[in-house]
Amino acid sequence: MTPATIIAEARDLIQDSTTPNRYSDALMLRFVNNAFSRAAVLRPDLFGVVGTIPLVPNQMLQSCPAGAIRLVELFRVVAGGALTETSRVALSRFRPHWMDDVGPPVNFMRHPRNPTKFFIYPVPVALSSVEGEWAMSPATLAMADPAPLPDAYQPVIVDGVVALAEIIDNEHVDNGRAKFFSERFEQTLIAGLKVREVSDTEDAGMEAPIQRGTKTATKGYLP
Repeated sequence: MTPATIIAEARDLIQDSTTPNRYSDALMLRFVNNAFSRAAVLRPDLFGVVGTIPLVPNQMLQSCPAGAIRLVELFRVVAGGALTETSRVALSRFRPHWMDDVGPPVNFMRHPRNPTKFFIYPVPVALSSVEGEWAMSPATLAMADPAPLPDAYQPVIVDGVVALAEIIDNEHVDNGRAKFFSERFEQTLIAGLKVREVSDTEDAGMEAPIQRGTKTATKGYLP
């Protein structure tokens, strides 16, 4: 999947396959990049990057790299030990002055109102970095660049491109088509989260086996 293949399919749907095109290649490319940016907002988990994040010494509040959408997970201190996620509220209750503790980090906490920042404990005093994963804003693509998503997502991105084209094409179509493609774009992306329930968990989305002698909400006690 490249912007070129996406644009070719989108032109078929908006009946813009003949020369001269109503939409220039440059404008359609903008629509493609816009669609990927919208997808990243709706499904940041699809744009995850694993790498290292340098920590600022003597600072408890740290930041993901520039261009990040949100923190996904932190795994370990590079050349150090594992990092365990904890609750800032719980840590503050049991150790009110934790912000004054310094040393090699062992815990991290998410910022409740800023998805690209996190707290680190103890506060590092030396130069160090952590290994983790964060969702990254997609780079601006050229026509022949490989897309940041698998080929299976091409129909979804095409829907996003068509929606943007239809929004500004009042001369040839009505706004109902723009709404249809925009809603299908969003609904398909969001529906992808349900697939994770049957693919990304240990029980693969299957219900846990019902043990004998236990009570269920629908079946009552089983003998």
